Amino acid sequence: MTKPSRPGAVLALAMLISLGSFGAGEDARALYERMRAELFRHQSYTAVYEDYSARGKNQEINAFRVVSVKCIQKPKWYCGTILEAKYSFPDQMNPGYQECYTEKDDLSRLVLPGAYRMLGVVLMFPEDPKAYYINGENLKSEGIWDFFSDWDRMLQAGAISAERVQFKGQPYWLLTIRRGEIPDPDFHLDLCKIWVDPDTWFPMRMEYFRPGEPRAAHVYAYREVKLSAPLSAEDMNFQGLTMGWNLAKPAGGAGLGELAAPELKLAAEPAPDAEDLLKRFEEALQPIRDYTVTMATRFRFHRLRLLKQDRYSYLRPERGFEVETLSLAANYILLGSSAGSRMFYVPSQNPLIHLLPGGVYRVMGEQTFTRDDPRLFSSLGDNVQDLDFFTIRDRVRGKLADSEVRTARSQEPAGILIELKTKVPTGPREPKIMRLFLDPSTSLPLRVEFQGYDDPLAFCQVDFSDLKTNTGLTAEDLLR
Repeated sequence: MTKPSRPGAVLALAMLISLGSFGAGEDARALYERMRAELFRHQSYTAVYEDYSARGKNQEINAFRVVSVKCIQKPKWYCGTILEAKYSFPDQMNPGYQECYTEKDDLSRLVLPGAYRMLGVVLMFPEDPKAYYINGENLKSEGIWDFFSDWDRMLQAGAISAERVQFKGQPYWLLTIRRGEIPDPDFHLDLCKIWVDPDTWFPMRMEYFRPGEPRAAHVYAYREVKLSAPLSAEDMNFQGLTMGWNLAKPAGGAGLGELAAPELKLAAEPAPDAEDLLKRFEEALQPIRDYTVTMATRFRFHRLRLLKQDRYSYLRPERGFEVETLSLAANYILLGSSAGSRMFYVPSQNPLIHLLPGGVYRVMGEQTFTRDDPRLFSSLGDNVQDLDFFTIRDRVRGKLADSEVRTARSQEPAGILIELKTKVPTGPREPKIMRLFLDPSTSLPLRVEFQGYDDPLAFCQVDFSDLKTNTGLTAEDLLR
């Protein structure tokens, strides 16, 4: 980063020394607001930054990237290019990967490196789970001005403190923000440390921590920052050869435009209470060693629309599964669920979920993901690994104490309903309502629904049919 003249730097250091350390309170908040005011004065900037992001008990799932960015504040226009990358898992976002977000159409466009460039310019809705990375990184919200929205949420009933520090021979304000009443249910990043350059007020380093973990789970470290950099439309174009086509297109299909949440139709007859129904559910699960079932998914979230049918196999001793996608209609790209794709998870053999794409995406080859990788799964309710009957049982049981609960007999589907409306704060992408419909004859699931997101029209519905239990399924069958 270009530093100001030495007198300015000396003055900044003198200011830090004279003010000393602040505790939590108005003075630290004043520094935070000063940083906001100074940064919002700049309409643009360019920078290179290091991005380390990790998940897992020992941060075994991790990525390190060096990224060059060009950012315009209003309207948002952010472009990034990966210069260096090192992953603990297979990833196509290697050096040469380029992505641009434009606010005018609220879309991200990306170009993959190497042979994958032949796919052309890929369009993606920023609300698509695949647009998020290991700890929720999303280019739409990675302009320096956007971080304040996240920090402001952390500060609602949270705390902030400030102290003067030296880092690599330079003086900084170190702001520490502790999350308050608004949770982070997806990533649990509850503490943030921000190293602020006292000359420019730019946050040159940010570290995010999960509770009880001494090592930062996510780190941004900036260098070569140029504030108010002159950027033209030509500067924001993709660099190098860009194909004039787009092979990576949504599947499309009929009925997507009319997708709406199912109407709740209840019968007049009384239903048993939730504990009684859960006991029946648990007793029905007890003899099941394995099962296969057809799952029909209807899903809507903001602009995302999906109709999908899968054949799902579950092996209880392994807690493993296989999913074969039979049909798919969607208005967004699902690399993990194209028709003809197959996904399997056998933890005794490998702790990762394996995906064999279908259709044009076969060129991507086999891909692997952690169970909670946000590129493949999300908190929206459509996670395959959370839709087996045993996990559904555990989710309902875990939500009982913190939810308003009601039971009823339903007409469509013809079953018995357990509805849970959470009474605790949730994130915007986490459903507040879960509905489980049980078959009155078997006490096993007919349907599970999720509603109550930040989009009032959003829902996720999964229907279960053609159930076969204890067929002699083995781990080798899942791996086939």
